[in-house]
Amino acid sequence: MNIILVCKKYQHVLDRIRMNPIQITSKTKNLFKFIQTQQFFSPFDIKLNTEKFFFNFPKCVKECLLELNNFNVCPLSVYTQEDQIYLNGNIPDFVRNIGEQSFAHLKITSLAFLPSVIEISNFAFSDCYYLSSIKLPSKLTRLGSYAFNNCSVLKAIELPKLLEWVYIVVYY
Repeated sequence: MNIILVCKKYQHVLDRIRMNPIQITSKTKNLFKFIQTQQFFSPFDIKLNTEKFFFNFPKCVKECLLELNNFNVCPLSVYTQEDQIYLNGNIPDFVRNIGEQSFAHLKITSLAFLPSVIEISNFAFSDCYYLSSIKLPSKLTRLGSYAFNNCSVLKAIELPKLLEWVYIVVYY
């Protein structure tokens, strides 16, 4: 990244930025000397000594819970199979994505989601043979491939109106 000073009166413009608009790397870490909230774009960003963190990449719920306890922001939380074990099947109200195979092979019979869930990933409920009813969240926008694969008792799914993307074979 190149920053060119075009006028001396603008030499302190970067000092006014309180949250980094770009990824922090070894080349950019000295550009933002006064940020208060560091925005992470990947797990590999360099961590600065700031007051708060904003994680702008998917993190599992277990990690997000730790960050939320420190008053950090984690808007792209993914509920994983590990989270399912850790939280005993409970889905926190901030979860945005049900991850791949997170409920696969479980003996659940019904499930209702909180409105925060906007995506259900591939094979999320694969081989849930006893699943007979499911209430999808109204704000769901993506439904992954084979999300309900081998859910033989499940006969019908009511799709929400905001759904933008559905893989052709949702359940088989």
